Amino acid sequence: MGSAPSPDVKAPAGLAIRPLTSFASQPWRNGGGTMRMLAEEVDGGWRISLADVERDGPYSRFAGMTRVSLVMQGAGVTLDDGATRVELQPGRPSEYDGGATWQATLRDGPVVKLNAMAARGRYRAHITPLY
Repeated sequence: MGSAPSPDVKAPAGLAIRPLTSFASQPWRNGGGTMRMLAEEVDGGWRISLADVERDGPYSRFAGMTRVSLVMQGAGVTLDDGATRVELQPGRPSEYDGGATWQATLRDGPVVKLNAMAARGRYRAHITPLY
């Protein structure tokens, strides 16, 4: 995942393609993993990040945000808020409430997941895998 972009790939005008290793890794607020911010709107209305989930535990809450996650490495994650369960499975985008109090349980060790978050009512988050 940290490989350099192919020299044959050209970025659209106004965008740059950067290697994943050029994005700084930041610890989560709750200490359960790290993330790399790939892109975000200045006022916080949306963001795209890559997260390394290293252990079971609570998810950080993002009130007013819809989250979409795609497990890219690892066996998956189960999110549970006491009323709802969301299964984050490899290769399958899952949408869920960013403001819920989620407890995460890793299926079989750490995972890496792509996240898109969007302010409800202003933007829509969507991830489409290209295989």
